[in-house]
Amino acid sequence: MKEVELKSWSQFSELIETMPHRQWLFRGQSDYSWKLVSSLERAFNEAESFRELSHTGLNKYDFEKILLDNFKTHAHLYLEHLPQVGDNFSWLSLMQHHGAPTRLLDFTFSPYVALYFALESGNQDAAIFCLNHHAVRGDRSHEFGADRLEVFTDFLSQKPGLTAKSVISFAPVFSNTRLLHQQGVFVTTNTLDSSIEDVVSTAELDPLDYVKIKIPTKLRFEGLKLLSQMNVTSSLIYPGLDGFCKSMRSSIILGSSGQKRVG
Repeated sequence: MKEVELKSWSQFSELIETMPHRQWLFRGQSDYSWKLVSSLERAFNEAESFRELSHTGLNKYDFEKILLDNFKTHAHLYLEHLPQVGDNFSWLSLMQHHGAPTRLLDFTFSPYVALYFALESGNQDAAIFCLNHHAVRGDRSHEFGADRLEVFTDFLSQKPGLTAKSVISFAPVFSNTRLLHQQGVFVTTNTLDSSIEDVVSTAELDPLDYVKIKIPTKLRFEGLKLLSQMNVTSSLIYPGLDGFCKSMRSSIILGSSGQKRVG
């Protein structure tokens, strides 16, 4: 992995110009020290600390199946439109959208959407992870000409310890307005025994295909101003009234200049 510390926003623009659109994926995190960890892995880590006290184990693979089955069973009570029963990646993306723990990690095709997530909260050094997903596919590219559901089902059902650990990126067939506005795409692994960052880091990738950009605290304010000028705000990222209300927080940070009604 190549690490780059930003000195200016012009440097950021120059850097992402070298990363062709839709070939590179981006993820922003508000704390530079955070690793690429899925919500399911965080949930398992929290649960295991409690289960150790009761001296009971936790089968991650069985429990993921239970969570997915429970969601499939009850989702129709809340949602009118649902994915195909066998399209588990679309089911997982729907779970992710509504806050359930999954093995998926949100990325985006837009470096500026990733920048929004890096800067939306916190006041410490932030990070943007940049991943060349063409390189991630590598010599497995031939697999993606086969039936999509078959390939993805096989990927999720691979047995721990029996298959080489690998990473996949995908955009679900069953999308939603938030994914659309965020140019969203997911990254996940075929294992629950290692974090996404650990699997990517041990893959035989050229360091130039996996880049971590450090955004120093001192650049945060100018970065938020840049995003506001580009209209990459909560109103765009989270369509609807909730997103508009969320955008009011950043308007306070940016100050009253330019915020008042014109006319």
